Amino acid sequence: MPPLKSRVLIVAVLSLFALFGAACKSTIGLSVVVDADGGGEISIGIQVDPKAEKAIYELTGKSFSDSYAVSDVAAAGWKVARLRGPDGSSGVSVTRRFGAPEEAGAMLRAIAGRPPVVFETFELNRSDGLLRVEFDLAMTINLRSKVLSDTVAAAIGKAEFSKLSTGFGISLTDGVSAEVRVALPGTISSNNAQAVEGSILVWSVKGGERLEMTAKSAYFQWPYVGGAAVVGVSGISLVVLLASDVRRRRRARSAPAASADPLGETQ
Repeated sequence: MPPLKSRVLIVAVLSLFALFGAACKSTIGLSVVVDADGGGEISIGIQVDPKAEKAIYELTGKSFSDSYAVSDVAAAGWKVARLRGPDGSSGVSVTRRFGAPEEAGAMLRAIAGRPPVVFETFELNRSDGLLRVEFDLAMTINLRSKVLSDTVAAAIGKAEFSKLSTGFGISLTDGVSAEVRVALPGTISSNNAQAVEGSILVWSVKGGERLEMTAKSAYFQWPYVGGAAVVGVSGISLVVLLASDVRRRRRARSAPAASADPLGETQ
């Protein structure tokens, strides 16, 4: 799956901070919902605060959500939503379903682009046992300064980024944060989430941080478990019946032989 040009969703925000500095705030959101069959839905969103929204509008005459084309994302099967908050914030989110665990990672890598990127790693695996299905998630979000700077420099050119960063003396890490929300099927067996909201695992990443996230879950395939139980009970019943039959035959062989004369008399 080739990289999509609309990873500009992230690049646009970082470029915004290169222009306007830490007065602007933005949150990068990633949501992953995994179904029991290994399919699911992945959503990526970016929201900018009212100050950033106002700065963009004064510069372009458009809101943030209307300023950046996402046509290639839509053409690749992503659903695009443009968001407006009651506080004047603005954002864009893209959502797409995947049919298997490995598809989720490929989709995320396509929209993130080549390393170094904010979504550094993403691995989702499903293991099918006879009676139990397990899921294993491992991912890394990287908001360190070099990654953010290299992302913008690769998009707008190193020379142009150097002029911006030197002229404004800004740090991209000051205004960026990320939140990751994951829902796995079954019972969560282990995780390093910072918060749990019902069945949702939540991680928060501040600018300048690199965070590795892990989670595991499992569920039993109850129809198979029930079938195994029936087979087990049937097997025990058969053993009991066979043992009873053996005992009956032994008692019959050990009993005295009956007289051939129905009257029990001898000649």
